[in-house]
Order: sequence, then structure tokens, then C-alpha cells
Amino acid sequence: MDSQILILAPQPFFELRGTPLNVRLILETLSEAGYSCDILAYPYGETLNIKNIKTIRSSRLPFVKEVPIGFSYRKFALDFLFMLKALWLIIKGRYRVIHAVEESAFFGWILKPVKKYKFIYDLDSSISESLAESKTFGAKFLSKIAVFLEKLALKNSDRAITVCQSLSDNVARIIPTSRILQLEDAPLSDNFEFDARQADQIRKGFAANGKFLFVYAGNLEPIQGLELLMRAANIVIAKNNKVRFLIIGSGSKKRTNYLLSLAKELKLDKHFFFLGPKPPLETAAYYGAADALLSPRIFGKNTPLKIYTYMQTGKPIVATNLVTHTQVLDDKSAILAEATEEKFAEALLFAVNHYETALARAALALEKFQAKYTREEFKRKLLSFYQTLYQPDSHFNG
Repeated sequence: MDSQILILAPQPFFELRGTPLNVRLILETLSEAGYSCDILAYPYGETLNIKNIKTIRSSRLPFVKEVPIGFSYRKFALDFLFMLKALWLIIKGRYRVIHAVEESAFFGWILKPVKKYKFIYDLDSSISESLAESKTFGAKFLSKIAVFLEKLALKNSDRAITVCQSLSDNVARIIPTSRILQLEDAPLSDNFEFDARQADQIRKGFAANGKFLFVYAGNLEPIQGLELLMRAANIVIAKNNKVRFLIIGSGSKKRTNYLLSLAKELKLDKHFFFLGPKPPLETAAYYGAADALLSPRIFGKNTPLKIYTYMQTGKPIVATNLVTHTQVLDDKSAILAEATEEKFAEALLFAVNHYETALARAALALEKFQAKYTREEFKRKLLSFYQTLYQPDSHFNG
């Protein structure tokens, strides 16, 4: 059977990080509903075995072994090769839908007048805003081009998918809200489960004798605010030395070494531990061992995927009071603080000193998650959305 849908995902697929996780859930949902899909992805990552899903890879660059998170000139070069492969697939294929993720939407609509497919622009973030915030040479200039390309792709789209309210608001300035689906990320499972024995071992190793355990999980990029967290932690430790901070996640060698040197400079070595990336089940055990979970992100608007998993755990969340968090969380469901060292330190101390209140807020966050952000809700919204385009093995409705 010819594939009905081509999903363009200029990402290493599959890897355990935000956008690839979202794409995986989209594929699994469409597969379960009987749709057949091709996915074009970078030549990196694990090939998943999903029924009715065929993985196609763009060309590899000989000098590129991995793809960093965020903008880079390596990614720019890979995107050029990705574009050539995508256009070739569209020319020779008979796809009914082109579902273009992130920057692939900039060119995914071009052959639409000839091939008569439905075109979906799937935004996990605003590329123009991300480029404007990047410190990479030339990124701010490219952000101005990206603004134009985003508008062009949206105006030529049949539908747009966003992951949060701030993105929906941006898109609604360009196309009618009736063409927008706000589809928030969902965690790996609807039920938070962890190995209790492993969690107990983690507490014995890091939080014995009544120590308070904070856990952060995610990448180590500047957007995540780990410098803010470390400097705030330094203030907290001066007032309460029975706190411990575990950092789970990966970053470039340069970035990791910088954070390790900062920890040494701030004399955090007995309180701050960089544990590197962990598989999902092991990460869940760290969540289970934690007293509170952290998201000190300092800029950006899209809600990080980990927030939904954090909410699911029933553990208190300490986060910055920015739209990236407040479009999902509020002062009733989390401990929010301005993105300054002093204010974030106050929030950390609030979690320690007012733990019953923190737990009550965590319970409200769990209720909110169960009402709005489960995998089942994700699947329901996505399939309803696709049914407005066409039914499997039938013609388009519109």
C-alpha cells in the first residue's frame, strides 16, 4: 500500500529529546488508526519498528557525527540535503498529506499547486524567535529571513499545529484560528511508574539523613537556565546545607565542561551532581526519589516537554515565572519565581521550608495534567484533526 502521509522531520530520529518524542507519538497515533506514513529524517538516530511506518533518511555529511540541539551551521547544511531529498520524494510520490515539522515547512508547500496535497505546518517552536535569541554568528540576521519564511509557510498551509498557547497566538495573527490545532506535548506514558527500589537507592546515595533532593532533567543548553540554578543554589546552601541537586541530561563537551567548571568555582561539588543522560525508566526513578523537580528556563515561549512529565509525578515543581511555564502552570500548581538568582533561591527555600504547601500545589498540577495533557487526549485531538483532512483509503473531505 502506498503511504498516504509524508512526515518531514529534520531531526535525528529517533532520539530521546523534545521534537523527536513528539513526532514518535504522532507516528504511533496515526499507525494505530490505520494510516500509513513515510517519515523523512536525518541520517542519525534509531530506526523504530512501527506498523505502517517507513523511515527514509536524508544524506549524511561526512564530517558530522551528531546534531546539536538548536541552531548550528551543521544543521543548516543538513537541512539543505534534507530539502533536496524531501522535494524528490514529493515529486515521485503520491502523498495526500505533507506533514512538515519545524523548518521543513519552509519548502514543504512549494509543490502543492502541482501535486495537490494537503499541507500541515507543525510548529514545535518559533524558529525566528529561537534564532533571534541565539548567540551563534549570523543567527540574528537569519531570524529576519525566518520571519518571512514562517509567514509564507503558514499562508500556504491547510492547517497548522502548535504545542502551546503562545505559539497559537503568534500563528493566529497570520491564519484563521479555525485552521490551528493546539496539540500540547504528552509524556511517554499516561501512568507515572518507577522502580521504587532504585528510587530508594538513589535517596540513600544522595539524600540520606534527611537531605532535600532537587532533580532537573533535560538538556544542558543555555536556554535551560542551569547557571541561574547554580548561582541560586549557592545562596540556598549558605542557609541550608542539607540540599542536593541532581542534573540529568546531556550537552556538548564544551557546554558540559563549562558547567562543571562553574560548579567548581562556586564550590558546589558536595551539593551539585551532573549525572549525564539516563534512559526513561531510570529517569523516572530519579523523579520518584526527588523531593522537588526543577525547570529554571530563562527564555523561550514553548512549554518544555518535561513539564508535563513533572506534573504527572505529583512532585512539587520549582520553575521560572515565564510564559514558557505559566501557559501551563500557575502559583496554585507550582512554585514560580522571577528568573533572578535571589528570587529563584527564595523559591527553592520555599519548597524546602513549606513542603506541605508545595505538595498541595503538586496535587493540583497532577489534576490539571489528568484533565488536559494525557496521551489519550493527545491522540484524540490529533485523530480528530486528521479526520478533517481525509479518512484512510478515501478522498479528502475538503
